[in-house]
Amino acid sequence: MKKIKRMGIGLICGLMLVSLTSCKIGKLSISMDDSSGVGIGISSEEKSTEVQGEEKESVKTTETKSDKSEKFKFDTTIEDTLIADEDGIKITARELKFENNTPKLSIYIENNTDKDLSFYSGTMASSMNAVNGYMVNSMYLNCDVTAGKNASDEISLEKDELESYGIHEIEEIQLSIYVVDSDYNDVLSVGPVQIQTSAYAKLSTETDSLKAVAGSGEFYNLSNTDLLFSSEEEIYNEDDMKITAAYYIQESGEDYYLFLEVENQSSDVRDIFFKDIAVNNIELTSGRWTSSTVLPGHRALIDMNLTNMNEASWESLGISEAGVITLYVGQEDANGNEISEVRAVNVEISDAGTEISGTEVYNDNDIVVIAKAYEEDDTYYILPLLVQNNSDAEVYFDPEYDSYSVNGSMIDAWCDSTEVKAGKASVVNLEILKSDAEDAGITSIGDITETSFQVTLEDNETFNDIDEPTITVTK
Repeated sequence: MKKIKRMGIGLICGLMLVSLTSCKIGKLSISMDDSSGVGIGISSEEKSTEVQGEEKESVKTTETKSDKSEKFKFDTTIEDTLIADEDGIKITARELKFENNTPKLSIYIENNTDKDLSFYSGTMASSMNAVNGYMVNSMYLNCDVTAGKNASDEISLEKDELESYGIHEIEEIQLSIYVVDSDYNDVLSVGPVQIQTSAYAKLSTETDSLKAVAGSGEFYNLSNTDLLFSSEEEIYNEDDMKITAAYYIQESGEDYYLFLEVENQSSDVRDIFFKDIAVNNIELTSGRWTSSTVLPGHRALIDMNLTNMNEASWESLGISEAGVITLYVGQEDANGNEISEVRAVNVEISDAGTEISGTEVYNDNDIVVIAKAYEEDDTYYILPLLVQNNSDAEVYFDPEYDSYSVNGSMIDAWCDSTEVKAGKASVVNLEILKSDAEDAGITSIGDITETSFQVTLEDNETFNDIDEPTITVTK
């Protein structure tokens, strides 16, 4: 299966460094339910229906990039801070230094055990690092220390990431470290431990929020980056976890991103996750897409590349611009126990709708399947399929393994299973490796005249089969 690209922290930081004051702030309204219908027209190959409101203006930033290095404080220091001293393992934060405008935290590790150990931070196993109340992604550590030895290492912080949160001086650092032996058995989990700097006294009175910085005009424009819409209203509040701001951004005239500022006002570590994300009521991804661990009293910036959630292009799906972005939001505690019921949050960016066209290849049992035109990249031929569920129950769309044929020849292919909510549409992609297609005599996308496979349609609440049709797509 082809892997979907994810956005790196460098782009996260860069995209947030945008001049918000030079943009018009559009209305962004939120509903906390999932009562709205799909609101899209589905047609056969001969007919298409357009549901579309007044086009909203996109305002481009023109402000030039400014040098903010003078505002960031590079003279902050720390005292030796004990991170851990347990079971023969001692970890000490020794120094906060700045090299080439990059803050670096020096760590001294003593392994007085009889085992070779590996020390990690900023990974999926230990992702609870923060600066000045904001969760950060740039504090990465991977250090191997032989039994009875010691080692010095550095944990780098990204200045651009810190500045995107309104941090111009490091007042305190929350550091967590995870230790395993050579067989990857858990040995020790530490933290988060607070490291206070020489500027710590300012934290309570001078810490900026992302919203404050956004309104100050201090962000600078990344080339060809547009802030399309912004909301600084509370859009989610469940069990002391809040989403307090949302930003919708287009990068370089191509990919669209949604940024959400999350605040954990509880006394516990929380994981907030986002799943079943849709644009204009067309689900681009099924299941959990992203999550973030947030310490008590801390904030996090969640980023989502909406464009790369699905292999099918927005154009092929009839999405010219985002009207409504739907996200299902849930929470878990540090042990993975569910805290809040997963619920839909609808972010109304504009009045834009969706124009759906293609070939109807199935229409029965209140379920419609629309085949789009084949697309391709360097590796795959991709057939996007839109599954529209017009019933009142969630439907499971499950293609049958080893049932795929192209031009009458059996072929290896892949098509994801997906859950389609009642009254919603979901996109799945049938993918064929070009190398496999060549074995079937297919050397170009134009050679594909017929594609066929079997699918099981199941009621996802009762688990009863609805239908087992053969889907056939012809030119």
